[in-house]
Amino acid sequence: MDDTKKQYDALYQAYRQLNTAIFQGELQCPLITISNPVGAQKCVGYYHRRTWTNGVEVTSEIALIREFIGGPRTDRELLSTMLHEMCHQWECEESGHEPRSNYHTARWAAKMEEVGLIPIGITKGKPNGKKTGQAATHKIPDEGGMFNVVYQDLINFGWSVPYTFTLSGVEAKKKPTAGKQDRCTYTCPSCEEKVTGKHEIQVVCWPCKLIMTPPEG
Repeated sequence: MDDTKKQYDALYQAYRQLNTAIFQGELQCPLITISNPVGAQKCVGYYHRRTWTNGVEVTSEIALIREFIGGPRTDRELLSTMLHEMCHQWECEESGHEPRSNYHTARWAAKMEEVGLIPIGITKGKPNGKKTGQAATHKIPDEGGMFNVVYQDLINFGWSVPYTFTLSGVEAKKKPTAGKQDRCTYTCPSCEEKVTGKHEIQVVCWPCKLIMTPPEG
């Protein structure tokens, strides 16, 4: 089996198990992609409704950002992101439309709690005491809840993600030329929290679970 098939088979197996056990198989299987955040949404994952077509049929997408597959994140956290996006998918398929700018609604938050994840609204990089908002993350309970049960079933079956992302072997980007500053300011696209660091590094706003962006140019 080739490497691409191994990776995507594992992701689709997890999706099917979550869909069957939690949504009774009612969600329409989307196109699952592994996305590069450069020039795309700066997030851990996202759901977009009806964005792909073969010329006859149209399907939706759940994207998982490659930098968050492995590294400090566990397979459990990766699948919680998938389920987070599946709750967005459930809401869209139930209502027939996508909330504006992927807003985290009260209906989405209620579904998150039902499936065993704790929704956390974010304002300016910090939990705001709400469960909704433009930026939102989630917490996995230590025990109990449907998500933990399904994840444990997958682990007992021997499930894991075959490949995790690493920068080793990737051609290094050119470093700033002499005379340019070797540091710049990174900004969270949601809460606008800022941090200074070296050029060409990956900086994450963990409260928002978003990749912080360097200045343009």
